[in-house]
This record gives sequence, C-alpha cells and structure tokens, in this order.
Amino acid sequence: MLLRPTPADVCLDSIRVLLLYAQWMPFRAEGTHLKSRYNDVSAWAVLGLAVRYAVFLGLERSVLAPLQNEVLGDEDMSRFRVWINLVTCDCNLMLSSGLPASLDPRPTASVSRIIYARAGDAQPPDLRVTALIELAAIAYRALHCEPRILDVALLKKANTEMDEWEAYWVQRLRVTPSQHIHLPFTSLRMYRLTINSTCLGPLLSSSSQASHQPLQLHLLQSLDICLTAAAQTILALADTGGTAVWCLQSQDATTFPPGPFEVDTEALDKIYYAVDSTWISHTFAVTFLALCYVRGVVDGARAESVLGRLLTLAAAVFSAISPRSSAHPGRDFQPVVQNATTLVLQGLVQQTETSDPHDTDLALQPLFDLMTDAGLEWPSSLLVDSTATPTGWGCGITL
Repeated sequence: MLLRPTPADVCLDSIRVLLLYAQWMPFRAEGTHLKSRYNDVSAWAVLGLAVRYAVFLGLERSVLAPLQNEVLGDEDMSRFRVWINLVTCDCNLMLSSGLPASLDPRPTASVSRIIYARAGDAQPPDLRVTALIELAAIAYRALHCEPRILDVALLKKANTEMDEWEAYWVQRLRVTPSQHIHLPFTSLRMYRLTINSTCLGPLLSSSSQASHQPLQLHLLQSLDICLTAAAQTILALADTGGTAVWCLQSQDATTFPPGPFEVDTEALDKIYYAVDSTWISHTFAVTFLALCYVRGVVDGARAESVLGRLLTLAAAVFSAISPRSSAHPGRDFQPVVQNATTLVLQGLVQQTETSDPHDTDLALQPLFDLMTDAGLEWPSSLLVDSTATPTGWGCGITL
C-alpha cells in the first residue's frame, strides 16, 4: 500500500491504517534490543500520504456536506472521526516538530459542535474529539505561518483562546472518567507548553549567548504558562493528580500536593498503550523543566522542592514502564528522562561551585535543540553523560 498502491487502495480504510502506523510506529531490532522507528519526519511523511488519499477522496467535503441533514448517519460519523483524527494528528506534529501543517482545521472546527449535535449514534469519545478539533484550530491560527516563530499579539490571542476553551470544556466534559489523563486536556497542556516555549529560546539558550536584560512581561507570562503545563503533564500520573492538576499554578507552591509524588499505577495502566506522541510530550515536559533549572530560570533550592519531586515522579513513571514490555516507546525515552532528572537532582543535592559551565552547556544543548529545531528525531542518547552536573546556578522563579 505504501510503495505500490492501486486505485483500490485509496479508500477510508487505508487512511485509518496510515493513521495507526503514524501514531503507533513499529519497532526494529538493534542487537538484543527493540527500538521504535518513530521520528518526526517519518510520521510527517506517512501522514502526508494519508492527506493525499483524503484529498483524492474529498474527505473534508464529504464531512461538511451532510450538515443540511437533520440527523447524520453512521457513515457520516465514520468519515467525521477519521477526518478529525487526521487533522489533529497533523496539527500535533506541527507543534512537536516545527514541520509545516498540511491541513487547516478551522473549517471543521467551526461546525464540529453542529456535527456532534446531529449525530444519530454519537459515541462518548466524539464529544472529546469535537473539543480537540477546536483546540487544533487555535494552535493553527497561531502557528501555521511559521511554527517556530510567534508574534507577541498572536501568542496573547492564542493563550486567551485556550483559557476560554478550557473554561467551557472542563464543564462540558466534567463527567468524563479520568479526564485529567485523556484528551483533550492532555493535548491542551502540550499545546500550551509548545506554543509558549517558542518565544523562550533567548531565555533558555547557552549562558554565553543569553541576554542579561530584564525579561519582558510576555516572556514571563509564557514562562509561567510553560512551567504550569509541564508540571501538570507530569503530575497527572501521580496518585493525587486527578484533583491537583486542575488548580495547579507554578508560582504558588501551595497548589501542589505535599510530600513525595507517588505514581498512580491505575492511571499509568490506562495510558500505557497511548500513542507515541504521549510519551514525547512527557519527555519534553521533563527536559523543559531540567533546562529551565540549569539555565537558572527556576530555583529548585533542594531535592525536596517541587521541581525535585516532579522529576523524581517522572523518572519513576518511565521506570515503571520499562519492565513491562520490551516494545514500548517509553523505553526509548527513559534514558533522556533519567539523565535529565539526574542532572538536576545532583545539582540540588551538591549545590557547589565546582562544575564547569562549559560542560553544563554541552550537556544541555541537545535539550535546547529539541525545542528550536524542526524535524529532529528524539534520540535516547541525549544526556548520556550525566556526570557533567551543573551546580551553583543563579535563581529566578522558585518551583
């Protein structure tokens, strides 16, 4: 179907297959170990073929055309689900990789609530993906011209729209079981972190390049949003996450549960087979917090701090994944999470002035590259040398 397709292969089922492949990519053997084939460009290429099939079939038109009907049938809803999956996957990839989006979610988002309301046999996930397509439209409006460069006015508008979106959908979806670990709210955290981190490059770049000028207000606001979203992403898998994530504020330590954060094994079981991008989002949240600490943007103060507890929880989550399956994307990212966590926790414990800042920059540069470069693969070799421990950094925001 990929290399020698026939006209018969261009059908809705083929798009479904390509979506499955792009979101749960197979593994390849590397010696005695299995490694995911996932990387951003590969997913982008596979989704590109799915988009071509969708254009050939007129899928968007067939989704929007039946709106004049009072009740939408099973086939209408089937096409709607496939189309929304394709559009939101395309948007997610734009956010995570910086690669350009191929589809515009705005036309579908503008009528998605009508489509759901007229569904003859709506399923519980349909309402959640209806919310997700609206969120994708917000991200697309902000980033579709240049995913790695964002105008301040567009950023402010996107943040306002995401706040309004959350206020509406938290109430609408309040009866959804375990909604703190399911889309669309997991996507909201990832969108906030990704969109707002686009303007933080100068703040998180190498200390030799960083400006020492006072931070502009919009940078402080974006940093606060990023820190909160990253903390929510990690804390959602704690045993207190179901209630804590909804009131979390990065600048208010009292909004975090007290004591060590323990892994919620039931929540982890529920998302264990989540798409590859779920584990990329968790890894990005960890590396973002680590980078903020090493650059002196946040102050962990001690190993028992909120930052120390969050990173310890993240490392425990990925450690809990590894023994259960040799073919799980989380296994590829565990070294990244573990080494980023070690890098920070060693600094929190030692608090000395003995480290070489140049070594610190070398250790953290790959993390910065993940934020700023388009189409990067997430290699498990990042931070393989965690002995270059940065210590004695300046303090900014306390986390």
